[in-house]
Order: sequence, then C-alpha cells, then structure tokens
Amino acid sequence: MAGEIRNLSDALEIALERWETWFRGQSQVFPTLKPKAYRSAEPQRVLEKRENVSYDYFKTVAPSLQGGLPDEGNHLEWLLWMQHHGGPTRLLDWTANVFVALYFAVTENQKEDAQLWALDPRALNRHVGMRSVASGDDAPVVLLAAEVVGAWETGCPQDRWPVAFMPRMRFPRMFAQRSVFTIHPAPSRGRTLEDPTIGAEVLREYRIPAGRKADLHRDLVRMGVTQDALFPGLDGVGRASHAEVFIIGPTTWLNNDGEP
Repeated sequence: MAGEIRNLSDALEIALERWETWFRGQSQVFPTLKPKAYRSAEPQRVLEKRENVSYDYFKTVAPSLQGGLPDEGNHLEWLLWMQHHGGPTRLLDWTANVFVALYFAVTENQKEDAQLWALDPRALNRHVGMRSVASGDDAPVVLLAAEVVGAWETGCPQDRWPVAFMPRMRFPRMFAQRSVFTIHPAPSRGRTLEDPTIGAEVLREYRIPAGRKADLHRDLVRMGVTQDALFPGLDGVGRASHAEVFIIGPTTWLNNDGEP
C-alpha cells in the first residue's frame, strides 16, 4: 500500500530513512514505471523497432544542428543527449533530491493526486551483481545501451534487469536537478521495475493528495526549489516569472508605489 506525503516534513523523513535513495515525482498516478520508449500499448517487438528507428533518426539529424556530440559508438551518451532533448529512450529520470522530485509531482495537474517513487539504487543493482551505483562505463550499463542499435533482432541475452547509474553531468540542468538514471532492457529481453521479485526494500510508492499540491508548491518555492533553479537559463527564468515570482514575495519585485 502506498504511503502519503502531505507536507515537506513527510518528504524529508522519507529521504532520511536510508543512506542513499533516489526519487521520481509524477504529477499523476500511473500504474507502471516505464521509460518513454516503452509506454505505448503496442506489441513489444513494435516498441523495440520504434526505439531503434527513433535513435537512428536522432543520431542522423543532430549533427546538422549541434556541435560537440558524442562519438558514433558511445550509445549511452547519445541516449543521454536524446533524453535531454525530449526523445523517447530507455532511460528513466530520477533525482537524488527528494524536494526536486516533489516539485515535479505538485506543479501540474492540480486536480489529480500525484505520485512519488523512492528507489534504493544499490539494492536494485544487486540483481546484476553490483554492490554500488553504476557508472556509465560499467558493463551492465554499456550492454543495455548497446541494445538500442538492434536488440530486437540480434538475440542479445535474455532476463536482464534495469540498472541504476550515475551519469556524467553534460548539461547544467542535470546538475541543478541532481539527475540520476535507470537504464532498462528492451521489453522482450528483460525485467521491469514492476517485477514481483522487487520488494519494498528496492522500490516504494507514495501518493500526494491533489488538495495538498498548491501548498506544497508554495513551500518548495519559498525554499528555493523553483523553475529558474531547476532549469538554468532564460527558459527557467521565464517560467518562474510567469508562475512563481509572487509566491517568493511580491514586494521584492515591486516599485515604491506597490505597482509592478
């Protein structure tokens, strides 16, 4: 049964329960935890083919628009670039900061309950024989990333597990959001985070009632968890100026006559 988060103290207590926990906030309640590439109800083989085609398309077009891209064969770095720019990948975003996850859970879909997941990355990685969080250079991560070039037809090993790994911080947003990731096997080649053998020691679910979202958003903003903090640059400033400046304290941004 899912626990409940009603205030920042609840979230902090969850964060301090264990030595290392990752968090994922979702503004709606979803029954599964799947990367974007695998969320459709289409057959598994179709999803895996689409993943391969999307990946090839991104790699083909990106060099015409952006410099400093990864080496051709560095599939994980390409997946991270693709994820950063909104593409469908086998990566699932998490954060090491519970308040960042809570922010993403409470700032949209105000009439619906939200969801926060807590993951023990070390416990998850024991399924692949690791005692710690992986890096992008570790074999389980490299193998899962390489599947994207055609696992749907190459006969790669079966029964793989998702792996928790720490990425290189390629973008300011990743550092600001304390980004970490799980990388997942193709649906026909391995397990999911919903596997019944994954217990509460690995993954726990919490709900945030819709009626608490506005107050939690206000409290997070007053703590400095804001759009412009999480999305460094003018895009973040623009979003904050639209929705969050007056939560922080309007007098900071008003002239002496009390007018904007």
